[in-house]
Amino acid sequence: RIEEASPAAVRFVELPTISLEERMQLWALADVAVFSPQREGVNTYPLEAVYARRESSPGVVLLSEFSSSARVLNGALRVNPWNTEEMTLALELACTMSATERSARRERDMHFINKATSSA
Repeated sequence: RIEEASPAAVRFVELPTISLEERMQLWALADVAVFSPQREGVNTYPLEAVYARRESSPGVVLLSEFSSSARVLNGALRVNPWNTEEMTLALELACTMSATERSARRERDMHFINKATSSA
């Protein structure tokens, strides 16, 4: 129906897969990484985003409460992606968060990431 009312309003473009190395470079540049699925299976991207900034200034992960990673990333800001007001407030908090709080949140997440390896 949207396409009928507004042609070209919705476009699906399949992009080639980005390598892990390229993703890690992108995550390292992101001060705030937003992952807002309404439902998903296992997704390691939020974990990668935290890990990519392990040796630089910490970023903030804004994570859907419906994401599989929300159960393990205790330092992430959890949001309901259907609640636009909550998303807005979380984005504002992420953008204005002190370096001390960002660092504390990263440490909580890095503890899990370092402990829960594939060899564990």
